[in-house]
Amino acid sequence: MMNGFAIIFGTCLWTPPSGKAAVLAILWFFGQGDVDAARAGIVQQYVASGKTVEVATSKAEDLWQCFGTWEKPALQREADNDK
Repeated sequence: MMNGFAIIFGTCLWTPPSGKAAVLAILWFFGQGDVDAARAGIVQQYVASGKTVEVATSKAEDLWQCFGTWEKPALQREADNDK
């Protein structure tokens, strides 16, 4: 586990199991690249850190739920609606 590093997604504070997982989560959050591969990579990083596959999958699902708590600022919502 990385010490002293966390990322805020929505209303959640997430501590990634590795630097690679942090990069994958950022890519996953912004929809860059293969989202399914990013999710699988995060699960794999949890497993590599000693978690079971079940726990790793649960943690990835929790992260996905955190992504859903992010609310776009009002100006961005308006810009998206104007498209």
